[in-house]
Amino acid sequence: MIILYILLGILAIFLLLVLAAVIRSALTKAKPAEKCRTEITPAELKAAEEKLRAMVAVPTVSKNGDEDLSQFYKYHEVLEKEFPLLHKNLEKTVLREQSATCKERISALTL
Repeated sequence: MIILYILLGILAIFLLLVLAAVIRSALTKAKPAEKCRTEITPAELKAAEEKLRAMVAVPTVSKNGDEDLSQFYKYHEVLEKEFPLLHKNLEKTVLREQSATCKERISALTL
């Protein structure tokens, strides 16, 4: 019988928490979304075209057994030149000397 009362108490607490969450979500007003800029200026478009042109100009097609990685190194240099803020703020990890992945640097102060 005591177990039944304990289970009913747990169920009552659970239902009160659900009710409190429903009431709080009903009373909370949604914040309007920030407006983001959707138009691109001609200068920004030209800059993006130049960055893309610089990246596409480097041939990075690999073949089985091809050990010449100079084009991949050149491509990494182009990425560092065209996107300096990414390389400044992200931690770069080179995979198999050809590919790279980036992740955000997290300090103990931001945790």
